[in-house]
Amino acid sequence: MAAVIFSLGVRTREVIVKRKPLLANLALSNNLRRVGKSVKVCTATKGPDLTRKQAISDESGDEPGNGIEANRLVEVRADGFQAVREAHRSEIVEDYVELIADLIEETGEARPVDIATRMGVTQPTVSKNLGRLKREGYITRERYRSVFLTEAGRVLAEDCRRRHRIVLEFLIALGLDPEIAEQDAEGIEHHVSEQTLSLFADFTRRM
Repeated sequence: MAAVIFSLGVRTREVIVKRKPLLANLALSNNLRRVGKSVKVCTATKGPDLTRKQAISDESGDEPGNGIEANRLVEVRADGFQAVREAHRSEIVEDYVELIADLIEETGEARPVDIATRMGVTQPTVSKNLGRLKREGYITRERYRSVFLTEAGRVLAEDCRRRHRIVLEFLIALGLDPEIAEQDAEGIEHHVSEQTLSLFADFTRRM
């Protein structure tokens, strides 16, 4: 025999059910579930040295906040995809201004033909991308003349170099071959946050 205690609003009743405790719990829980009450059913089995209580709830079993956490995860992943798309859009600009800065340091000017050779692309492709850089205010150029960086272009080029250096030094500190590290750094530098770069730099300094 089991004593079944249940609560409806502020009333509490005790019912003696002459059935097996488990069957009584299931029957009572199912009946009360249908009327939409929040129910907790307890059975007490008394013995010489043992008292056991078992709680059954009509809740779904999901932890509170799981839905919120799932929604937050979706938002974080969406933000990540958006960040990757933005990084891809800016990647060409960053590669070009960095290369232009390198050519100016090496030869005093950046000619489209030299940019094409270093990039491994055709001159029409270079002309198209240089047109974009000019529209966005990173370079100045005249037709058939060398390319020069504006102040905004120089600032961006310096930031790209900084990011590249941090990633490169981090990969080498991990034990990667310098040549492979150089190649990988070219891609990674466009897709890491400032927080990640800071951790990379801290790790390298500790090595």
